[in-house]
Amino acid sequence: MQPAPEPANEDDRLRALQTSGLLDSPAEERFDRLTRLAQRIFNVPIALISLVDRERQWFKSRQGLDICETSRSVSFCGHAILGRDLFEVADAHADPRFADNPLVTGEPGIRFYAGAPIHDHAGHALGTLCLLDQQPRRLTERERLCLRDLADCVADEFSTIDRHKLASVARQTTNSVIITDRNSRITWVNEGFTRMTGFSLHEARGQSPGQLLQGPKTSLATVGEMRKQLAQGLGFDVEVLNYRKDGHPVWVHITCNPLLDAHGALDGYMAIQSDIGKIKAVEQLKRELTVTISHELRTPLTSLTGALDLLDEGAVSQLNDSARRLIGIARKNSQRLRRLIDDVLDMEKLLAGQMRFELSPQPLLPLLERAIEAHQTYAVDRAVRLNRVDDCPDTVIVTDPNRFQQVMSNLLSNAVKHSPDQGLVTIHARISGPCVRIEVVDQGPGVDEAFRERLFQPFAQGNSSDPVNNNGTGLGLAITREMLEQMNGRIGLDCSPDQGACFWFELPRADSAMIQPDRMTVEK
Repeated sequence: MQPAPEPANEDDRLRALQTSGLLDSPAEERFDRLTRLAQRIFNVPIALISLVDRERQWFKSRQGLDICETSRSVSFCGHAILGRDLFEVADAHADPRFADNPLVTGEPGIRFYAGAPIHDHAGHALGTLCLLDQQPRRLTERERLCLRDLADCVADEFSTIDRHKLASVARQTTNSVIITDRNSRITWVNEGFTRMTGFSLHEARGQSPGQLLQGPKTSLATVGEMRKQLAQGLGFDVEVLNYRKDGHPVWVHITCNPLLDAHGALDGYMAIQSDIGKIKAVEQLKRELTVTISHELRTPLTSLTGALDLLDEGAVSQLNDSARRLIGIARKNSQRLRRLIDDVLDMEKLLAGQMRFELSPQPLLPLLERAIEAHQTYAVDRAVRLNRVDDCPDTVIVTDPNRFQQVMSNLLSNAVKHSPDQGLVTIHARISGPCVRIEVVDQGPGVDEAFRERLFQPFAQGNSSDPVNNNGTGLGLAITREMLEQMNGRIGLDCSPDQGACFWFELPRADSAMIQPDRMTVEK
């Protein structure tokens, strides 16, 4: 006798079996119906739904057999769960793996075995639907297909158990829970959904959540990201402004995950929505306070900066070297504070949707040349060379030319600032699908891996111990990301330790299907 080896994913498989709730559960007619059907269709004395546990196989449903379990070491099903195909033994007496098996030499006297493995939604083989006979035989191809179909029915019932467990948990949560089919049409919602939105299950069923809940101020960019993920069968995690049945807006955080059937195929989605209105209200209050303070600082700061400029240029009286040095320090810090205030106000305009974008087809080459020319003086002062590599010289992109220059200014100034003396900053433009990718590559120290997750967040700064490279506002990259998203673009970083940084961004080409004519001018 040859006991079956363990599957490669045995620990995960056993964990899935234990959490399924199937082991040692009471008999259920829906499973007994399927084993009776198998017994009759194939004209066999014994039909079983067998679950292969660590040391035993336990029968969830059985026809023609009195015992409810056997040792796993003598089980045929232990062999069947090793693959996805049907496992068949035409004559156990002639098979050296089973000829001396006690289930063959003794009761129930197995000569023929056929088992179709049953997998859960994650692909774990929990057990089999199997047929046993005391006579040798071989299934026809049609019979094999029929047994596979019946096993799939058992797997669907296992999946239904999972859905019932999901629904049971969802009923007890105060959050909103939505379950949809694979086409994103609502099949079930909990009471938390009704409390949050005002829509009942009867009103919501069959509709898409977007059609039901999105409104005039729902972010099109966020909607686009959700649709993109769903089109790929993936989930998402977003914050979005939805609308109740009475038209009242409500900020929600949505976590959506795909639901898979017994064969790992997409079967629908489950989304959990939580009300974050109070959090958003506090954030809005903080932003308003920041903007108010920034505006109040701007006027006296302008006067202060002007006075320092006059003093530094000797317009009032001659200053000794010590006084001139102090005035120079004060002037530089007042300019830095002015940049910080301007960045804070720009960031608030972006977040509040008050910054206007004039999107239009623009030749890429003049835009890049203008950006590089604007930074030549700064690069020369830092002994850094700027080099352009253009693989798409005739390309036309859709962008706001002024905002494009702001994006390039942030990336180029960062690259020059972080470059070593005699360093090189390369600006590389190339086609990337329906977009153009512009890369700004420096030869600096790169970006610490621990810092990369926060890189595009407001006020994020790297090594605070470096006085040369830490004199920014911490808002430049956050503003850059927001601007690019408003222009149907995106930004990212490719970086290896001690090999410099490659910041890249993409914008759609003018001939790309990504561009919608009615959104060429947008006030975001």
